[in-house]
Amino acid sequence: MDIIGTWFWQNHNYGKLIMRLPHIKQQSGIMLIENLVALAIVLIGLLGVLAAELYAMRQSGQVQYQANAAYAAQQIASAAFAQCANNLPALNQLNNLQAPAGSATGNALSQAEYEWSNYITNNLPQGTGLLTVNNNSSCSAYPCQLTVTIGWTGADHLSHQYQITQMIGLQ
Repeated sequence: MDIIGTWFWQNHNYGKLIMRLPHIKQQSGIMLIENLVALAIVLIGLLGVLAAELYAMRQSGQVQYQANAAYAAQQIASAAFAQCANNLPALNQLNNLQAPAGSATGNALSQAEYEWSNYITNNLPQGTGLLTVNNNSSCSAYPCQLTVTIGWTGADHLSHQYQITQMIGLQ
């Protein structure tokens, strides 16, 4: 190196700049670690969203079963009200009516009972139905209490129930 080059080199601190370059090179892996941490945070967030979606799907299935049970209960209660509002013997014959039933029993609701039983069997997992009059005792005078209980086992393997109570014969 000539005299001017040596003076330029010493007076412009190029030596210090070169000494700093290895220091910058050592920190270049920090950016990769920051990116990996950010990616892990985003993945944890996405897993949380996925878990919430699965929970919502499971709950919507339970709501569908509850709607089916409510429909089945209302259908048999309406049929009982229409057929037995002025007929105590027919109403008492319905006491302890159960679903699923193999076939119609020949009572005042035989066709409605058969359809009710089929609806419960086809739309509720391990579905059962029970219709009782005056808490399982006969009704001797109006008004009479009609109770319909629908049960099923959900995807959570728990037993669920839907129950309605209706008065028949109120004037």
